[in-house]
Amino acid sequence: MNSRAENFYAVWRQRCRAVNLLRDAGTVPPEKLLQAVWQHQRIRRDQLQTADGRNLRVLHPGFASAEGGPDFRGAVLQFENEPPVSGDVEVDLQPGGWRAHGHDQNPGYKNVILHVIWESVPVSKTRFPGPSAVLALRNLLDAPPAELALALENESGLPVSLRGKCAAPLRDLSPSQLSELLHAAAKVRFENKARAFLARARNSGWEQALWEQLFRALGYKHNAWPMLNLAETMPRWARPADSAFVLQARLLGLSGLLPNELTRAQKSSDTYLRLAWDCW
Repeated sequence: MNSRAENFYAVWRQRCRAVNLLRDAGTVPPEKLLQAVWQHQRIRRDQLQTADGRNLRVLHPGFASAEGGPDFRGAVLQFENEPPVSGDVEVDLQPGGWRAHGHDQNPGYKNVILHVIWESVPVSKTRFPGPSAVLALRNLLDAPPAELALALENESGLPVSLRGKCAAPLRDLSPSQLSELLHAAAKVRFENKARAFLARARNSGWEQALWEQLFRALGYKHNAWPMLNLAETMPRWARPADSAFVLQARLLGLSGLLPNELTRAQKSSDTYLRLAWDCW
């Protein structure tokens, strides 16, 4: 591979990004970047705690919305040990964004169950007419904001001015030049994925990070998040078991698929449920 083409792509890519604005640790990142961080869950997922002190598990971050309204629809969250709930997630830089942006007057935001912000403020100042659950991301990122800006550039909108302007210059390249450039771009993409893997390994260990990535790949693409959560809960279900039934019972329990009540009508089903609950 031509190292000059490789270096050219990497240097050009960084020079054309707004990432330089994020080098100062005190700089507030763009809201678009926070949205990308939430969408890809580039946070320490096992350390999430809302502003009112509740532990939070993200079972699914929701689907990004480009049609107005909350930033993410259909998220699945679990607060403490309560049953999981489904709803919307809104991302703002400050808690006051809820009122400043008119969300408190917009019925389209009535299903928001989590307000994601950059930096928290004292509890006495967070009493806005918004969701009771507020999550500040500043101390939860799995990598520095500048690194995340590079890794998530396509999703974070950096920079909009250059989108769609590559076609004409690329047409002028020879097949060999185009091949070298694509290889250089592929290497940058691979390195971004490696950094994300490393960031997760720093927080959870290499073995756990490997299991999570393997399970997520097996769930591609519609079941990626359920499979990731399955990997994250491995310590609870993968401990030694006497039979496959015990493992099945644990997985059913973790997924919330074990009914709380017996059927009282089908003896065989009730027997199975009793055994499953005993194993779980």
